[in-house]
Formats: sequence, C-alpha cells, structure tokens
Amino acid sequence: MNRALCIIVLLLLSGLLFARGKAEEERVPLNENWVLCVTTFDTSDMSEGQRIIGEIIVKHLVDSLNNLEYRLRVARETGWYRDYAFYQSRSNAAKALQNKRTERDLLLFRGEPGWRYRQRVKQTDTEIADLEEAYRKSLDEEPLIVEEPLFKFSESNINGTFPLPPKPGAEYKFCREQNADGFLTGQIRYFYGRIHVSLTLYTVYTDSFPWQDTIIFSLDDQDEALEEIEKSLFSAVLGGEPSHVTVNANPGNAVITINGGFAGRGRVEDQTRPPGTVNIHVTAENYETASLETKLLPGELTEIEADLKPLNLATINFISPNNDNVSIYQGALFVGKTPLSLPLSVGGLQYFSAETPGGIETAPVVFPVDELYGGNTRIQKNLQYQIDDILRLSNFDRGNIIFRTRRPPVAGQKRVDKARRLYYWSWTGTWVAGAAAWLLYGLFNNTYNPAYQMNRTEEMYNEANKAYYASIISLGVFGGAVLFEAFNIGRYVFIGGQDAPRVLRD
Repeated sequence: MNRALCIIVLLLLSGLLFARGKAEEERVPLNENWVLCVTTFDTSDMSEGQRIIGEIIVKHLVDSLNNLEYRLRVARETGWYRDYAFYQSRSNAAKALQNKRTERDLLLFRGEPGWRYRQRVKQTDTEIADLEEAYRKSLDEEPLIVEEPLFKFSESNINGTFPLPPKPGAEYKFCREQNADGFLTGQIRYFYGRIHVSLTLYTVYTDSFPWQDTIIFSLDDQDEALEEIEKSLFSAVLGGEPSHVTVNANPGNAVITINGGFAGRGRVEDQTRPPGTVNIHVTAENYETASLETKLLPGELTEIEADLKPLNLATINFISPNNDNVSIYQGALFVGKTPLSLPLSVGGLQYFSAETPGGIETAPVVFPVDELYGGNTRIQKNLQYQIDDILRLSNFDRGNIIFRTRRPPVAGQKRVDKARRLYYWSWTGTWVAGAAAWLLYGLFNNTYNPAYQMNRTEEMYNEANKAYYASIISLGVFGGAVLFEAFNIGRYVFIGGQDAPRVLRD
C-alpha cells in the first residue's frame, strides 16, 4: 500500500515538473501601430477671414485619413524598424547586464556582515547569469516586425491639438517626442485669387520628406481639388496605391456595409479603400443577407454584384371584428393597426401583443412559423389570438454573388490621348513638309539660272520646269500641313481642357 502510494506521488510530481517546463516562447510582433502626427499648417500669409478656409481644408484632410485602417510597409521600412528594434533590444540587454555587474562590484564596499555579503553575491551572480543569457538571446533572435501596422493619429491629435511643426533639422527629435512614425505639415496661402496648398510628409525611417504635393485651385473647384489631393495623401500615408471597390445590389434599396460601416443603398460607386481583406454585407427587408469576404489588391477596382435571395414569407392577417383601430406590436415595435397584413419570414418564433384604443393590452403571444404557411390572426372579444385559414406559399430560387477585378478606368483619357497623337503627327508632318519645300525651292533656283541665263538648251528648260512645279506642289503641301497642325492644336487644347480636371499641379 505504501509502495503504491509512493508511486502515485512520484507520478504526480513528475507531471507537475513537466508541466512547469519551459515551453517555447511565442515571438511577439513589434511596431503594431503606425502613428501620424498632423501639425499646424502655416496660414500666416492669409487674413483672419481667409484662415477659416485653411481650417476647413485641414479638417477635410484629417477626415480623409480617418478612413485609413493600416499602412503597407515596404521592405526598406520593415528592415529599418527591424534594425532599430534589434539595436534597442541589444542595447537594453547590455545596459541591464552592465548595471548588474556594477552593482555586484559595489557590494564589497557596503560593509555588510560576511554571511550577508555572500548571500547577496550569490543572488546577484544568479541575476547576472540570467542577464547574460538574455543578452546572448538578443544577439541571436531577429525581431519580428508587423508589415501591415494599424494606422493611428498621435495622442496630441486625438486630444484635439495640432503642435507646431519642428524647425529644420529637428524632425526626428519631434517624432520621438510625439511617439510618431511621421508627421504631416503644410502651407496654405492665397495666390492671385486662387488657393495654394502645399503638403509635406516626413517619415522617421527615411529621416526625410519622401512625399510632397502642391495644388492650386479656385474656390469654385474646391471640392474637386480636395478630392484630388486627398487621394494623393491617402496613397502616401498608406504606403502604396489604394484599392477601389464597386458594389451593385439587387434589390435597389438594399443596404450595403463595408467592414461594418454604411457604404450606400443599391449601389456603391468606386469607393477608395486601403488594400487588404474586406467584409461586405448586403441586407434588404424580406431578403436573405448576403456576405462576402474578399481581398482588395492595390490599384485594382473590384466590382461586386449581389443578387439577394427573397425570404420565404408567410403573410399573417390581423383582424379585429369589433374594432379596426387595435394597435399591433411585434415585440416592442409598433407595426400597425388592424386590419393589418404583415409578411413574416419563415422559421423561428414570432412574438406579438395588441392594445385597444382604450388602453386594454393583451398578454404576449408567441407562436412558431416553421412552415411555408400564412393565415389570419383574429382578435376576439377577449383579445386573444387564433390562427386559421392556412395558405401555402411557393419557394424562391437562391441568390448569388459575382465579383471580378479590373483596373479603374480614367474618364476622358482616350479622347485626350487621341488628340495628343494627332497633334504630334501634324507637328512632325509640318516640319517634314517644310524641309521638303525648302529643298525643292533650292533645287528650282539652281536649275532656273542655268536654264535662262546661260546655255539655253531644251533639256535644261525641262529640268527647270520640273523643279518649278515640284517647288509649287511642296509649298502647297507645306501650307496644308500648317493648317492641319493649327487645327489639331486647337482640338487638343479644347479636348484637354474639357476632359481634364480643373486643378493645376506644380
């Protein structure tokens, strides 16, 4: 008995020791967030009234960045953060080890009793051994960096403040003080009756300004210009070209949500989004909900078509023989007054109650609709329900979802390209015709003088006449080429001004 008890105790102890053994630690990814700090924009060249426009522009830019969910890190950026994390880990481990060794050396001068000194030395040596192991681990283990960090604004921006931009040369220090990976600054001023906006984005990993953009527009074109510069800023902060998505839903009143946010009803036109996985839900009353998870690729337009399947409905008629103003409630929701026909989806339980104009309420009634049936619910004198007159409904075909991808088209680009090509060809043709006319006219002069001033032979007359007619024809061709070029210049200017956005860029 004692031997069996000892064996059981040993097995339990071995199990506990095994359970407490060191498991392989999971590597924790670093730099899970990419933080941007938006500074105060320079509006010193604008009057007090005009600065309101500058504040509106900054608000539009910040609101557009709120739609950004994460950033795409390129290989160079990921490598910089990996090297920085490696340096920090190694430096912290080395400092901790050096401080502990210094602490051990100072134990000798504390004047403690011998037994106390030996106890502290032993404890410190154990800690030093652990720190040496941590230092060796920091040298061998490569940090794991998140390649798609979440996008966030700095704490100062979240608190509603926009700090002043740093002075030249202090950009890196400014980002470290704001705990940011980059900052956005800019200048807004009036420029001959137009608004001149200049934006600059600084990033820590480059220690420079990798993105700058300037736009000039009038107040009439403000919305179009802001949309243009928001797209450019969106791509710069995203770290890559954004994606586009279009959703067409049937029925036309279907509610479309993308990643939980409302996107539109029936159709969503070319919505710009960061690349990555998105969840799209399409819902409509009396239709089954359609859901789709797909990955948006950078620079591509994803077109999604959702054809919702109608629900199997059972129509319930609420009839009150003695009163036509009885209020019907589905749960706590008022759905109408009698007489009332209410379509209900098949499946599950339905919860109803009624209330007379005099304020008399029925007890809640729950009944299942688990078949493709409908019927009449009569409200009797005692305000109780009775279901009868069963009707069978027909089945419906299932819906489907189709999606395809392609590059987003550029409006008016084909017409502008065609007009540009014709202008280039006409310009080239004008120079060729001019050169030919000049050469033939020179040939005519060289044959005219010998034919009419020197030896007047019939052969020389013929050569002179040929050169004359060739010169006349070449001059005519040159004149036609000049007219054709002038026409194509005007056509190119007209089409380019008509189809191009009314926004000027430096």
